[in-house]
Order: sequence, then structure tokens, then C-alpha cells
Amino acid sequence: AGTSSEYHLIKNQAETESFPSVGRFGGKPKMTSFLNLKREEKLAVLKSRFKKYNQKVYGRVLNKPVAEPRVAGICMRENNFYVNTVQSFRDRRYEYKALNKKWKSKLGAAEKGGTLQSVKEAQDMVVLYDSLQLAHKCILNSFYGYVMRKGARWYSMEMAGVVTLTGAVIIQNACKLIERIGRPLELDT
Repeated sequence: AGTSSEYHLIKNQAETESFPSVGRFGGKPKMTSFLNLKREEKLAVLKSRFKKYNQKVYGRVLNKPVAEPRVAGICMRENNFYVNTVQSFRDRRYEYKALNKKWKSKLGAAEKGGTLQSVKEAQDMVVLYDSLQLAHKCILNSFYGYVMRKGARWYSMEMAGVVTLTGAVIIQNACKLIERIGRPLELDT
């Protein structure tokens, strides 16, 4: 977009010119100086001139297509594939987290009295399930980014809003719970 000094240059130039204007009682348009135009007519002239100026100087498109308002729904009927996919990834992540926790406890038991082979197996499984749950977490975060991307097949600001609102509510409730307990809290997603 142009600067305010460019706008003032365009306005100063327009003030030296005459434009067709319809009189107070209608009728045939007559040539009138810019300063005597109605407010709406002045704004229309300046907008048109500034738009053309920006197009020439900054390479802006003159008649850029106007974004059409789209109705985005977040119900299962309209986005069932997307919602089912996200739920599937979420559920799988929870499975991997549970398995990771299980193998961590097995690792602790193996370190206390197990063989070297059982310790190594438990360590490998902990690394495997932690990697899988982190990969699923990254994929779930990218689903959120995708749903906010204009032009995406399942673009829905409402769905993105639900995601962020849910996250905010969870964090707020966690903070309230920790404050009641009286412990310091450091949050990380």
C-alpha cells in the first residue's frame, strides 16, 4: 500500500482538477472542482486514483477477486473424514503414551533386578513409544495448522477456534488446580 505522503500528493493533484458531479437536485452532471464535490464523490475519486497509483507503483492487482464468504461447519456430518482422522491420530497417540509409561515402569524394574538384555529391550521400547507419541503430537499440531490455512480443503476458522479455545480452557483449569494446591507450575504443550 502507498504511504500517507503519496496519498497527499494524489489529493493535491486532484484538488487542481474538475470532475463531473450531479447537482443537489439531480439532473445532468456538470463539471465541478474537486473542492466543491460532495464528500462521497471526493472519496470515490481519491480511492480510484490511489488504487491505480498503487497498481502502477507497487504492482498491485486492480480488480483483485473478492474473497467469498464461506460457511464452515465443525459438525461430524460436514467434516467427518477430517474429524475421524484427527481422532484416530489422537487415540493412537494416547495408546503410545500408555505403552511408553508401561515400558518405563518395566525399565525401572529391569534396572533394579533384571538382566542386561531386559534393560536394553525396555530402553529400546521406551525410545520407540516416546518417538511414536511425539510424531503423532507433531502430526496433530500440523492438522491444526492445516485447518487454519486458507485454500485448504478442510479450512475452517471455527474448527481452529474450537481447538485453541479447548487448549486455553485446559491450561486455565490446570492453573487453577495448581494454584489451589499451592505449587509453582511451568506449562508446556
